[in-house]
Amino acid sequence: KTGRTRGTRVLRLFAARSSLADHYVVPSGSMEYTLSPGDRVLVDNHADGWRAPFTLVKLGAGSTPVRGDVVVFDSPVDGTRPIKRVAES
Repeated sequence: KTGRTRGTRVLRLFAARSSLADHYVVPSGSMEYTLSPGDRVLVDNHADGWRAPFTLVKLGAGSTPVRGDVVVFDSPVDGTRPIKRVAES
């Protein structure tokens, strides 16, 4: 019984991380004075819209980033996740 309870908790944790919020490590100094390399940031995944856990299937629309927002995205070049501030929207 304990193993099943523990397994359920782990599954819920991964589902929440997949669809609600996640954390990232700042990869570079491009946002110096605000974030330093190695800092950890918590990202609210709701801003991009609701998503089914463990998938990329969107269940609802998100908001459009506006000037001054900090965004995390997948780099098409090397697969890293840069963290940048929106300059124009």
